[in-house]
Amino acid sequence: MKKSITLLLLPLLLFFISSCQKEVKVLTEGHSDNSILITNNEEGAKLIEYDIEKSAIIKENFLDNEDVKGLKSIDKVYLNEDNITDDNYYILSKVSLKIVSVDRFTDSTVAIYDFNEKGLIPTEIGFPNSSNIYVVHENSDVMTVVDVINHDFGREIKIGQGGVSIVTFQNELYIANKVDRTISRVKTNLKEEIDIFKIKHKEEGTSELYAFMPVDLIKSKAQDEDELIILTTGDTESEESKARLIFMNRYTGQILRIIKIEDEGISSQDINTNQILLTQSDWLFVATDFKFFRLNMETIGKLNVLNSMNISSMFYTEEDNRLVVLEEKGDFQNIRKISIGGASVVISRLNFEAGSILPL
Repeated sequence: MKKSITLLLLPLLLFFISSCQKEVKVLTEGHSDNSILITNNEEGAKLIEYDIEKSAIIKENFLDNEDVKGLKSIDKVYLNEDNITDDNYYILSKVSLKIVSVDRFTDSTVAIYDFNEKGLIPTEIGFPNSSNIYVVHENSDVMTVVDVINHDFGREIKIGQGGVSIVTFQNELYIANKVDRTISRVKTNLKEEIDIFKIKHKEEGTSELYAFMPVDLIKSKAQDEDELIILTTGDTESEESKARLIFMNRYTGQILRIIKIEDEGISSQDINTNQILLTQSDWLFVATDFKFFRLNMETIGKLNVLNSMNISSMFYTEEDNRLVVLEEKGDFQNIRKISIGGASVVISRLNFEAGSILPL
């Protein structure tokens, strides 16, 4: 009976997601002036190859694939860079409840992982160095294990409720669970989490223990491989809903330090999920709907406000040590390049609406 009620309510949930969500962004490194723009509108979802220097569309459909064209939305595009034998793109659609695997050289469909039967919303994919990929679902307390060789995805691992972000350390996965405000630690050879860490902390000058809501999770490349960096926020205007950067020991769950993001009293409504990025040059960047912040990981001081801009998507280009960002500017969008020092220049102004920008 419970399952039938869940399935009856699922169409309403999907309608809500499609009508009010912002596209979730892939944060990774790029090596080209050509980029991929994701568009989601009434006509459907599309991946557009775009030359940001010439402000020109190179290819209207980056992946000429009917299964991708049939998706109701495109939220993320992944390339498994940790496994050199995996030549596939993974296209994630929350509204369609599917992940489509596409051969990057032929544009042909390799596999479709359809979660409609169980009503699971795929939210994030983790790529440990193995033949499996791991999918978390924002409306569930399970993580799906996908065997990309045999295309089987029947195995599940129980985690916290509402997984939204994954990082990998060899044979370990760490998942940020938004609903129950925890971090799950999972070994890939086990069937359930081995640790669950509550993100709780007493704020300075108070005796109250606040439980922070994680919206993104990355590992610290610059400082310490034992650290996780968590972007947290909340769903109310209370103190625990103000945005924080939380540094946590990944073995013990101990909170090492907390940095407030409160230049203008920024709260949950002002944080774009998955807008935290750590560059190779030891700078951490955080984008909100109103401000763009930078943190020097060597000194771990206060967050510096770089610009008053609304950045909906960004990625890092290692070859010229810059960020490429998609900026919302009133009724139009700009693509900017921002140096690590903070100087920025508009490269292109779009004459169509894009949801996010990805490296090619």
